[in-house]
Amino acid sequence: MDPFALIDCNNFFVSCVRVHEPRLWNRPVVVLSNNDGCFISCSPEAKALGFPRGGTAFKYKDALKKHNVVVKSSNFTLFADISDRVYNTLRRFSPEIEKYSVDESFLKLPDVTHPKHIRDELYRYTRIPVTVGVGQTKTLSKAANHIAKKDASFAGALTLPEGDAANAFLQRVQVQKVWGIGGRWAAKLAQLGIDDALALKYARDSLIRQQLNVVGLRVVHELRGMRCIELEEVIPDKQQMMCCRSSDGPITSYEKLREFVAYLASTVAERLRSENQVAAGIRTYITTKQFEQRKYSKAHGVLMPEATAFTPRLVDFAIQNLKQIYRPGFRYRRAGVFLWGLNKNKFLQMDLFDAQHASKHLTLMDTLDKINARYGRDTVFVGSIGVERDWLSRAADPPKFYTTRWHDLARVG
Repeated sequence: MDPFALIDCNNFFVSCVRVHEPRLWNRPVVVLSNNDGCFISCSPEAKALGFPRGGTAFKYKDALKKHNVVVKSSNFTLFADISDRVYNTLRRFSPEIEKYSVDESFLKLPDVTHPKHIRDELYRYTRIPVTVGVGQTKTLSKAANHIAKKDASFAGALTLPEGDAANAFLQRVQVQKVWGIGGRWAAKLAQLGIDDALALKYARDSLIRQQLNVVGLRVVHELRGMRCIELEEVIPDKQQMMCCRSSDGPITSYEKLREFVAYLASTVAERLRSENQVAAGIRTYITTKQFEQRKYSKAHGVLMPEATAFTPRLVDFAIQNLKQIYRPGFRYRRAGVFLWGLNKNKFLQMDLFDAQHASKHLTLMDTLDKINARYGRDTVFVGSIGVERDWLSRAADPPKFYTTRWHDLARVG
């Protein structure tokens, strides 16, 4: 029976930035979230200096400058493209593969495949450093990956032995780090004296079922080498999608807030079409800053007459929602547009009396997307999002799209 391997990209977003900026290797680097709000990825050098993942950027402003930390804005187009390249490289090792997240994949390994070979080949083809953990179940491969990340002596690759020979390794994994055990369950287990993966492995089934239900029992069985979780080789379609951002400064007028919401609706509509989906419902929310003296937060949503990915229609509904929740006299700092009831475009049910217009809408949006893909984002856009866009937060260091735009290709010499 072929074992499972979990391949996890190390500090993925930082690694993606370093691929095209080799000068950043061995330097402390942090990558910020949308609007440069908090750290979403930190290099080992940055972590050693005390910069935590999830830390708020403005709180560490002086420390970043003091330690000469390189700060990069997020570049999700680049990250997604390199993630796909890593995934396609992994397919060389096994046809049975599951893309678990943007930086993690499971695959079933032929017995002859050595995890260090996977690590070296991925670095050779993508220049992304990874950690490989191998075990008889997905949960054990997760544990192996965790140990290999924490212990440099394994050089980024560890295969857990079968049976009781794995116990010495499982003892090194804290119970809250076991795949599928969250903070709340970990607190329950700690009260029962179960602090690590080894203790969890030998816990009584009746106790685990009582405390953690059947899902927790499945985790325990996986730690014992019993396969309960198989690969999900077909990625399920998303059921929800959203775009939310903070503005560059407080928005006090309805006109500016309307532009901001229209921009968010336009952005999420583009993303929706890129996945060949349509949305049945749309919700808009607005909120003031957390520490404002006068706070206000409200959301409103509607089910649309028919599912759509047509930008003008989604923008119209987002603004209609805004009219229901807008209140003057507040300093708005964040807004979002949320889509639900997603479905594949091929299952689109059209209005009997509007089928001709719907066909024209599809053609129009296809043309718009192709123009923007070729000449740059927002080359063509709906007028309701405005031109100045002074509410849009600007990245301190605008990202370059090294792998998806010709004019951003790295230049040598």
